[in-house]
Amino acid sequence: MLLITFMLFIIASLLGAFPPNVRWRSRISCVLSSIASIILLYASAKALLGSPIQQTIFSGPASIPLELDRLSALFLLIFSIPYTLTSIYSIKYIEDEYVNAGIDVRRHSICFPIFLMSMMGVILVRSGLWLIVFWELMSFTSYFLITLEHGKRGVRDAGFVYFIMSHIAAALLIVT
Repeated sequence: MLLITFMLFIIASLLGAFPPNVRWRSRISCVLSSIASIILLYASAKALLGSPIQQTIFSGPASIPLELDRLSALFLLIFSIPYTLTSIYSIKYIEDEYVNAGIDVRRHSICFPIFLMSMMGVILVRSGLWLIVFWELMSFTSYFLITLEHGKRGVRDAGFVYFIMSHIAAALLIVT
């Protein structure tokens, strides 16, 4: 079940990058992210009721161990509700605010699902190395989401401050 959500987020990002129609790019990305988020809600509820889920992505030295126990299920449930609502709301919002204004939403269509996936990875991963990888992926994609309107100076400044702060947090994670 966890692997399915990872794959849906990746597929949402890839499909959000390629359709030539800008409106479909955003819709596909947001709809698939909504579906993945709903699956996360179900998995979280199932784990909270006592059925922990353990999965490993890949095998060998690059394996990514994932575990959805009761504590991580609680955090994932807390995050999955806004994931789902944001994904659904974004379908119309991105089109109305950005597509109609002529702003390229490819950045959002690619980064939004990967951002959600990396937040899920931070919660579920059971490896220090992969925690840092998911944290950095989350920081990187959220920077591009924050700076979606990169033509505005204030947006660029806010993105820069966020980027610096997220990397300070990553350095503190590594040190501890």
